[in-house]
Amino acid sequence: VYKMSWATYYIARALVSVGLLPGVAPGLAFGTQAPILDWLSAAVDLNFWPEQETERLASRYAFGLTAVSLGLCAEPFASAQVGLLVCGAGWLGSIHAVVFDLQPTAPGDRVWTAASAQLRLYVPLGPLRISLGALAATPFTRHRFVATGRDQTIFQQAVLVGSADLGLGLRF
Repeated sequence: VYKMSWATYYIARALVSVGLLPGVAPGLAFGTQAPILDWLSAAVDLNFWPEQETERLASRYAFGLTAVSLGLCAEPFASAQVGLLVCGAGWLGSIHAVVFDLQPTAPGDRVWTAASAQLRLYVPLGPLRISLGALAATPFTRHRFVATGRDQTIFQQAVLVGSADLGLGLRF
Protein backbone atom coordinates (compact mmCIF):
# COMPACT_ATOMS: atom_id res chain seq x y z
CA VAL A 1 0.00 0.00 0.00
CA TYR A 2 1.35 3.39 -1.01
CA LYS A 3 1.44 5.96 1.80
CA MET A 4 1.54 9.60 0.85
CA SER A 5 4.15 11.76 2.52
CA TRP A 6 2.18 13.08 5.43
CA ALA A 7 1.82 16.78 5.77
CA THR A 8 -0.78 19.15 7.13
CA TYR A 9 -3.75 19.86 4.83
CA TYR A 10 -5.89 22.98 4.93
CA ILE A 11 -9.29 22.15 3.52
CA ALA A 12 -12.34 24.09 2.26
CA ARG A 13 -15.54 22.12 1.72
CA ALA A 14 -19.01 22.79 0.35
CA LEU A 15 -21.64 20.99 2.46
CA VAL A 16 -25.19 19.81 1.84
CA SER A 17 -27.08 18.50 4.87
CA VAL A 18 -30.46 16.91 5.54
CA GLY A 19 -32.14 16.86 8.95
CA LEU A 20 -29.78 19.46 10.42
CA LEU A 21 -31.91 22.49 9.50
CA PRO A 22 -35.27 22.79 7.74
CA GLY A 23 -35.12 21.32 4.23
CA VAL A 24 -31.86 20.70 2.41
CA ALA A 25 -29.25 23.00 3.97
CA PRO A 26 -26.11 24.19 2.14
CA GLY A 27 -23.07 25.12 4.21
CA LEU A 28 -19.33 25.67 4.28
CA ALA A 29 -16.49 24.14 6.27
CA PHE A 30 -12.91 25.26 6.70
CA GLY A 31 -10.43 23.08 8.52
CA THR A 32 -7.15 21.33 8.84
CA GLN A 33 -5.98 17.76 8.98
CA ALA A 34 -2.62 17.12 10.66
CA PRO A 35 -0.70 13.83 10.98
CA ILE A 36 -0.33 12.01 14.27
CA LEU A 37 0.90 8.61 13.02
CA ASP A 38 1.50 7.20 9.54
CA TRP A 39 -2.16 6.13 9.31
CA LEU A 40 -3.84 8.50 11.82
CA SER A 41 -4.51 12.23 11.69
CA ALA A 42 -6.31 14.87 13.76
CA ALA A 43 -9.01 16.96 12.08
CA VAL A 44 -10.43 20.31 13.16
CA ASP A 45 -13.20 22.03 11.18
CA LEU A 46 -15.20 25.22 11.52
CA ASN A 47 -18.63 24.55 10.02
CA PHE A 48 -21.29 27.09 9.06
CA TRP A 49 -24.81 26.64 7.76
CA PRO A 50 -26.62 29.95 7.10
CA GLU A 51 -30.23 30.38 8.13
CA GLN A 52 -32.73 28.25 6.26
CA GLU A 53 -36.21 29.76 6.14
CA THR A 54 -39.33 27.81 6.84
CA GLU A 55 -42.97 28.80 7.14
CA ARG A 56 -44.91 27.06 9.88
CA LEU A 57 -48.15 27.96 11.62
CA ALA A 58 -48.70 30.97 9.31
CA SER A 59 -45.40 32.59 10.38
CA ARG A 60 -41.86 32.73 8.98
CA TYR A 61 -38.80 31.40 10.81
CA ALA A 62 -35.19 30.67 9.94
CA PHE A 63 -32.64 28.38 11.57
CA GLY A 64 -28.86 28.28 11.17
CA LEU A 65 -25.93 26.51 12.78
CA THR A 66 -22.28 27.28 13.51
CA ALA A 67 -20.10 24.54 15.01
CA VAL A 68 -16.54 23.39 15.46
CA SER A 69 -15.70 19.70 15.13
CA LEU A 70 -12.66 17.92 16.52
CA GLY A 71 -11.88 14.36 15.52
CA LEU A 72 -9.55 11.63 14.38
CA CYS A 73 -9.22 10.17 10.89
CA ALA A 74 -7.80 6.73 10.11
CA GLU A 75 -6.53 6.00 6.61
CA PRO A 76 -7.15 2.31 5.84
CA PHE A 77 -6.18 2.72 2.19
CA ALA A 78 -3.97 5.12 0.23
CA SER A 79 -2.38 4.88 -3.20
CA ALA A 80 -0.86 7.39 -5.61
CA GLN A 81 -4.30 7.76 -7.25
CA VAL A 82 -6.83 7.59 -4.42
CA GLY A 83 -7.18 7.31 -0.65
CA LEU A 84 -9.89 6.61 1.93
CA LEU A 85 -10.36 8.23 5.32
CA VAL A 86 -12.65 7.04 8.11
CA CYS A 87 -13.27 9.79 10.64
CA GLY A 88 -15.07 10.25 13.94
CA ALA A 89 -15.63 13.62 15.60
CA GLY A 90 -17.27 15.46 18.44
CA TRP A 91 -19.09 18.72 17.69
CA LEU A 92 -19.80 21.86 19.73
CA GLY A 93 -21.65 24.86 18.41
CA SER A 94 -24.80 26.91 18.46
CA ILE A 95 -28.07 26.68 16.63
CA HIS A 96 -29.77 29.99 16.09
CA ALA A 97 -33.37 30.84 15.32
CA VAL A 98 -34.77 33.94 13.64
CA VAL A 99 -38.44 34.85 14.11
CA PHE A 100 -39.78 37.17 11.40
CA ASP A 101 -43.46 37.64 12.29
CA LEU A 102 -43.81 37.08 16.05
CA GLN A 103 -42.10 38.27 19.21
CA PRO A 104 -39.43 35.70 20.25
CA THR A 105 -39.87 34.49 23.84
CA ALA A 106 -36.25 33.43 24.43
CA PRO A 107 -34.04 35.01 21.73
CA GLY A 108 -30.44 34.00 21.20
CA ASP A 109 -28.34 31.02 20.32
CA ARG A 110 -28.71 27.55 21.85
CA VAL A 111 -25.76 25.29 22.63
CA TRP A 112 -25.59 22.35 20.22
CA THR A 113 -23.52 19.15 20.51
CA ALA A 114 -23.22 16.05 18.36
CA ALA A 115 -21.05 13.06 17.41
CA SER A 116 -20.35 12.04 13.83
CA ALA A 117 -18.83 9.34 11.65
CA GLN A 118 -17.59 10.05 8.15
CA LEU A 119 -16.16 8.36 5.08
CA ARG A 120 -14.05 10.55 2.81
CA LEU A 121 -12.63 9.50 -0.54
CA TYR A 122 -9.83 11.70 -1.84
CA VAL A 123 -7.68 12.10 -4.94
CA PRO A 124 -4.19 13.57 -4.46
CA LEU A 125 -3.04 15.97 -7.19
CA GLY A 126 0.43 17.11 -6.15
CA PRO A 127 -0.03 19.54 -3.26
CA LEU A 128 -3.83 19.54 -3.82
CA ARG A 129 -6.37 17.03 -2.61
CA ILE A 130 -9.92 16.78 -3.93
CA SER A 131 -12.26 14.97 -1.55
CA LEU A 132 -15.81 13.66 -1.50
CA GLY A 133 -17.36 12.78 1.85
CA ALA A 134 -20.48 11.38 3.45
CA LEU A 135 -21.25 12.00 7.12
CA ALA A 136 -23.83 10.75 9.61
CA ALA A 137 -24.24 12.65 12.89
CA THR A 138 -26.33 12.23 16.01
CA PRO A 139 -27.18 15.49 17.76
CA PHE A 140 -27.06 15.18 21.55
CA THR A 141 -29.00 18.42 21.96
CA ARG A 142 -32.09 18.51 19.75
CA HIS A 143 -33.84 21.72 20.72
CA ARG A 144 -37.57 21.81 20.10
CA PHE A 145 -38.62 25.20 18.79
CA VAL A 146 -42.28 26.09 19.47
CA ALA A 147 -44.45 29.22 19.39
CA THR A 148 -46.12 30.34 22.61
CA GLY A 149 -49.72 29.18 22.80
CA ARG A 150 -49.29 26.56 20.07
CA ASP A 151 -48.62 22.88 20.60
CA GLN A 152 -47.05 22.18 17.23
CA THR A 153 -43.28 22.06 16.80
CA ILE A 154 -41.88 24.67 14.43
CA PHE A 155 -38.59 22.83 14.02
CA GLN A 156 -36.55 20.10 15.70
CA GLN A 157 -33.48 18.39 14.24
CA ALA A 158 -33.67 14.78 13.16
CA VAL A 159 -32.28 12.03 15.39
CA LEU A 160 -29.83 11.13 12.62
CA VAL A 161 -28.47 13.87 10.36
CA GLY A 162 -26.89 13.23 6.96
CA SER A 163 -24.41 15.39 5.11
CA ALA A 164 -22.33 15.23 1.94
CA ASP A 165 -19.35 17.39 1.08
CA LEU A 166 -17.02 18.22 -1.76
CA GLY A 167 -13.69 19.67 -0.75
CA LEU A 168 -10.40 21.02 -1.92
CA GLY A 169 -7.33 20.73 0.29
CA LEU A 170 -3.85 22.21 0.06
CA ARG A 171 -0.84 20.45 1.58
CA PHE A 172 1.95 22.32 3.36
